[in-house]
Amino acid sequence: MINLAPFAEQLLPYILVAGRMGGALSTLPGYSEVFVNTRVRAALMFALSLAITPMVAPEVISDPGFPPFLILKELIIGLLFGVLIKMVLMGLEVAGTIISFQMGFSNAMSQTAIISSALPSTFLVTIMILLIFISNMHHLMLEAIVATYKAFPLMPSQPGSLTLLFSHALEQATEILSVGFRLSLQLAAPLLIVNMILNAGFALFNRLIPSIQVFAIMIPLQIIVGVIVFAMSIHLTLSLFAEHLGNLLHSILQQ
Repeated sequence: MINLAPFAEQLLPYILVAGRMGGALSTLPGYSEVFVNTRVRAALMFALSLAITPMVAPEVISDPGFPPFLILKELIIGLLFGVLIKMVLMGLEVAGTIISFQMGFSNAMSQTAIISSALPSTFLVTIMILLIFISNMHHLMLEAIVATYKAFPLMPSQPGSLTLLFSHALEQATEILSVGFRLSLQLAAPLLIVNMILNAGFALFNRLIPSIQVFAIMIPLQIIVGVIVFAMSIHLTLSLFAEHLGNLLHSILQQ
């Protein structure tokens, strides 16, 4: 009878690395989008697993413990990593939602994604994903995945390792969301100020000449001014969020 135990011991590190890579690629911005073919994503996962495993895993994991639990742990690490990077784009979606309300596009929703979102949000996120690939930040994402093996190596879980993992992820998520929300408010601030001035001016105009239909004049002007301000601030918006994403990836690489 053929003994498959040695083969299974050598194959286990590749399966574990594939679990972490699969979890990360299913949530990372750019790789996890709906327009990316699932087969292409799976092929990339297997190719990266074959390339990375010799660098981060021992040839044989002695005393692997309960392998399904190890696979689940690696999958959770990959998912948490991808979700943390995805939170940067969530801040960009918040900025786009605020801008859409100020421009009068609150009812104009995009149906290109699984969850409908405001048109400015979809536009900003799409351009940001394009910038990720143009600036080669998708390479930094892959390097950051490899860097996670320094903090969470490919070994049987020690007592308290999952607690440390979730506490570290929660700390990073709090920082990312706070910075992203602050950037969202800062980037939407010009449009908020301009709309406040417009509303105050039209309110005064309505009190002076009550017979004029203010809304018929205000809504087109609000849209025109909103589009102009949005076009002027889009470069700054994407630059700040790209810098925020780059700093996050470099901080992971330096850990």
